[in-house]
Amino acid sequence: MKALFDSFKSADERPTFIGIKNYTSKKSGKNSDINLLIGVSTMNAKVRDLAKLRNVTESDLATFALDKGIKLEIFKMAHAELIKSAEKNTLSDFCFWIKKQENQATKIKQFAKKTGIDIATVLITIEKSKTEQIATNASQAQTDAYIHLTNGLKLHKETMNVHVYGFFQSEKVNPDQPGEFKSVASRDKTIAKDYISKQAKFRMLKYRQYDLGNIDQIKIEGTTLQIL
Repeated sequence: MKALFDSFKSADERPTFIGIKNYTSKKSGKNSDINLLIGVSTMNAKVRDLAKLRNVTESDLATFALDKGIKLEIFKMAHAELIKSAEKNTLSDFCFWIKKQENQATKIKQFAKKTGIDIATVLITIEKSKTEQIATNASQAQTDAYIHLTNGLKLHKETMNVHVYGFFQSEKVNPDQPGEFKSVASRDKTIAKDYISKQAKFRMLKYRQYDLGNIDQIKIEGTTLQIL
């Protein structure tokens, strides 16, 4: 475990590229070698994605609706729900982050300006976060289930499996094990949300988490993890 920690402790100081070799997806069965960027702030990525969402115009939505053959009203609804969800998720992350910061007043003003969230809402939510759980039950359960080792590396408390998380860069798929992917029938509003996110080029679309199994199943070579 010490070797693993030592190899990735730099991610607490700066973004770090890592490799994952011989990873097999439990969902699709695809086997590949993956390049991942860890040590990047997901909160900052969410702030940028929220700004991108706010920059999507009604004209853009009309174009998207024509592209997908879905009613404009559905795209408008999808856009509004995406903004509401993004505000909640970004604000939740910020409330956790700001507790550890100095010069909080300045950083709160900067956050409100960047996100377009009313500063009164930000202040009220911060106060609530001191006595209430503002994260969703699902996201809180995810947080409580892990021991965080570095920014990009964590250990599942029950299974003791190593999990790596960060932003996907590229992969080389094993041609002998490309995996199987089932088509999913989605509702129009879900399709609209996905299309808006892709057209806006959300940074968080590249966020990934990989379960690498137990530490004794992993060979460490510098910043590359090879699954045995």
